Amino acid sequence: MEIRGLNNKDELAELFDVYERVFKKTPLRYFQNRLLNDPYFVPQDVRVAIEEGRIVSTVTVYRREMYWKGQSVTFGGIGNVATLPGYGGKGLSTRVMQDALNYMRENGFPLSILFTGINGFYERFGFHTVPAWHAEFFVPETVPAKFEVREFRPTDFEPVRRLYQRFNQNRSGALLREAAYWRANLLFAEENELFLVAETDTVEAYMRLVPGNPKGEIWEFAYSDVHAFVQLLFSAAQRLRKNTVQTAALIPKNFFDQAMPVKVEYEASEIAMYKILEPDMREMADGFAEYCFWWTDNF
Repeated sequence: MEIRGLNNKDELAELFDVYERVFKKTPLRYFQNRLLNDPYFVPQDVRVAIEEGRIVSTVTVYRREMYWKGQSVTFGGIGNVATLPGYGGKGLSTRVMQDALNYMRENGFPLSILFTGINGFYERFGFHTVPAWHAEFFVPETVPAKFEVREFRPTDFEPVRRLYQRFNQNRSGALLREAAYWRANLLFAEENELFLVAETDTVEAYMRLVPGNPKGEIWEFAYSDVHAFVQLLFSAAQRLRKNTVQTAALIPKNFFDQAMPVKVEYEASEIAMYKILEPDMREMADGFAEYCFWWTDNF
């Protein structure tokens, strides 16, 4: 048994074959988009177990940087944990996970984050569950039409990018998006994503929706004027033919102040987990009470 990183991109074809055989409910396009378009991708970040000359188990470390209390922190996102059918029960997922953690330490990652539904498995490696929340919006039947609401255009790229930065730079958890990553992130989008903006002379709010998604339909939003955001909510509710809309995004409880002109309720989520890899970063643990993550960045 050999455990190592991918040697080069030529090995991606075999990796994608593993994904196609393991992740039956997720289209292969999802994984291909995130690896082939990721501007930070390094083949060695995909850790694999090799037996009899073939990949039988794997995990990927995604290189990411997030805002954290007005600063930025690099971290390794854990994703695509997979073991081929017929190779379960041999502890392979445990071995590649441990290898990934060692790899992150050796490469100076101070922190790791993952999203899961099997928290107990990752607790064995020292991961802790983040006290995160989804939001559910109760949308009124009418709202004042002060803004033009339309779909995103390529010319909106820079205004939206600047709005995202202003909205998130003092939050904890939202990814720091350079222009190259922003372009990649748009390529990561789900096939039926709906990207709406509200503007006057400039873009005052935007919202990214994935209609019908069981995780929640609002995957990301940002605004400079809360009334523009509410008008986007109203437009989204009309398009979805609903009067309540839930986020897949993870936001702190009481993210919205009491002046929010729409009723908001919060639902606890245990999907996010973190592990601090550098002892000097231990104080970060308290900051996860305010964790914010846009599901459009999922890894």
